[in-house]
Amino acid sequence: MNLEGKVVLVTGSARGVGRGIVAALAGEGASVVASVHHAEDAEPLVAEFQGAVKAPVCDVTVRSDVDAAVAVAVDAFGRLDAVVHNAVSNRSNEMTDLESASPELYAEHASVSVRALLYLAQASFPYLSARRGTLLVGRPRRARERAGAAGDDPRARTGLRR
Repeated sequence: MNLEGKVVLVTGSARGVGRGIVAALAGEGASVVASVHHAEDAEPLVAEFQGAVKAPVCDVTVRSDVDAAVAVAVDAFGRLDAVVHNAVSNRSNEMTDLESASPELYAEHASVSVRALLYLAQASFPYLSARRGTLLVGRPRRARERAGAAGDDPRARTGLRR
């Protein structure tokens, strides 16, 4: 696949699946805005991909941060063709007993998974619609991996256990 000239914003890019997405996109020629949650994660990404990647610090639960990350794409590369929402709350992505799942944990998960998606869609829509672009939503792999390891236990697939 040749992605020369395409610009993609990827959230949750510092490590794991997100970093792999950035590597794959950059390897195919895309320019990537790889948003990171912690400033110390930005420099290694930019250095590794030598000019193909910009790495703004972005808390996806803060609308102004999301707006700024989209602006980095447009200002640095002149366009935005796709957004990959890969960010997850590590704390809310861990297996939790149903009885101990707190409203705060749920709120954190909903903020990163749902509210952030709304912010990304709103901020990127004018650019994506102009280019007939795409908004992709990543799904945490841990629940799927647990499902494979736990057989057909539906609690493993949901990340809940009793």
